[in-house]
Amino acid sequence: PALRDILLAAEQLHEHGEPVDVATVCGHLAARGKLGDVGGQEFVMDLVRNVPGTENWQHYAAAVASNARRRRALA
Repeated sequence: PALRDILLAAEQLHEHGEPVDVATVCGHLAARGKLGDVGGQEFVMDLVRNVPGTENWQHYAAAVASNARRRRALA
């Protein structure tokens, strides 16, 4: 439920033309009394720190393609 609530908060902010970042997501959750339910601001910040961003997309795409080639070779 925590990740669902965080994603829903981000979607709602985006739909209203608001920026989506740690501060706005945490503020949105806090205003609805859900920040503590999702693990607090530290949990949201940990997600941002530990989820790959788009700046390394080429590396991730190459890894996915390489793994796909290996799976096809083994099939």
